[in-house]
Amino acid sequence: MSLGRKTGGHPIFTLHSFFSVRLPGNRDARREVAKRFRRLAARAERRGAYKTLGALTFRARMSFKCLFPSSDNVNMVRHVAGKSRLRQILDNLLLVLVCRFEPATYYMLGLFEPERFARAADFISFRQYVNINHYVFDRSGATSDIVNNKARFAAFCQERGISTPGTLVLLRPTVPESIAAESLIASHREAFFKPNDGGCGVGAGVIVLDENGRWRVKTNEVGRQGQSWLDVLEFLSTLGDEILIQPVLSNHPDMAVFGSHALHTVRMLTLQFQGAVQLCNATLKLAEPWSVIDNYIAGGMAVSVGIDDGVLGNGARKAADSLPASEIGLADGAVFKGRRLPCWQEAVDLVVRLHREMPEFASLGHDVALTPDGASIIEVNSIWDGGIFQKPLDIGLVSSVYPDFVEEWFAR
Repeated sequence: MSLGRKTGGHPIFTLHSFFSVRLPGNRDARREVAKRFRRLAARAERRGAYKTLGALTFRARMSFKCLFPSSDNVNMVRHVAGKSRLRQILDNLLLVLVCRFEPATYYMLGLFEPERFARAADFISFRQYVNINHYVFDRSGATSDIVNNKARFAAFCQERGISTPGTLVLLRPTVPESIAAESLIASHREAFFKPNDGGCGVGAGVIVLDENGRWRVKTNEVGRQGQSWLDVLEFLSTLGDEILIQPVLSNHPDMAVFGSHALHTVRMLTLQFQGAVQLCNATLKLAEPWSVIDNYIAGGMAVSVGIDDGVLGNGARKAADSLPASEIGLADGAVFKGRRLPCWQEAVDLVVRLHREMPEFASLGHDVALTPDGASIIEVNSIWDGGIFQKPLDIGLVSSVYPDFVEEWFAR
């Protein structure tokens, strides 16, 4: 059975090529790994009556959703891959039925590209890894709260001598005592802020005291100048009840080519697997020139990092587009592919050590800054973004140790 022909010299692909995971090693063995993984992912969906109902109706609901792709996505794929709207719908229906992918996965991971579509079963979707993470994690107890509470996490690291920016003050903007915090923050001239229980960079930004004694506030959503401290507190109160204020870190000089407009960090994935903490994957997150944060969801670029040597590979954005060419240049024409990150072994040792301090977590996504003083952990994520690792590297997590890791934890 043919899935159709792509114009422009691309090969015809068949159901056999789609089900085959074209990776080093025995093809049948890898295909079996992918099938077992999908069964475990489906099992992870069934947690409680409501989620079980959602899992049982998933294919029907998503098949209907496939029939109505957005015009922007359709036009982008038609331009990049030459696929018609109907062909995109058929592709997506097959992914829903076979891999249990939500329709957005087709666009977000660039699976419309013929070569990548042929090995789509090697990738995992956002929904799958979130369900699996929730299934295998023991999220009870104080350590679980540490992951979600930024101030407690900073204290946790400091108590154990693990490098972290620390806390200047945990601000409660609506409390009168917060007015007294102005002098402390002013002594640093600038500080980074984020909601204490926030995520995905939402509400994060920088406050700066200018030469006239007025405050400037900048997030990716707003920019305000000439503010009094009371104005700053009023703005911060719209972001949450507790705002964590931290020192501003600088990028290592070897990372100057990426720009000094924001702190660029590395997302490093560690797994508790086969009796040890192992580094499984790493991606450098580069902030856009207009951005104050490097968050992938906020439009930043993710660049694959070799876990053995810290050497950069290809880059990609979360946007629904094709993977970029291998040698993407920066604004000044510099090419990042082949560059080696500073402090790499120190960063590896740091995340492994931290994960050993949090043994109840099966996996953690660490955000690590590489500064003039060495590696420093900004925060950890119990629900990490699978796409940030898969898309830049152009290799799905099913081809890594991740399926074996999942099987081990499901067997416990």
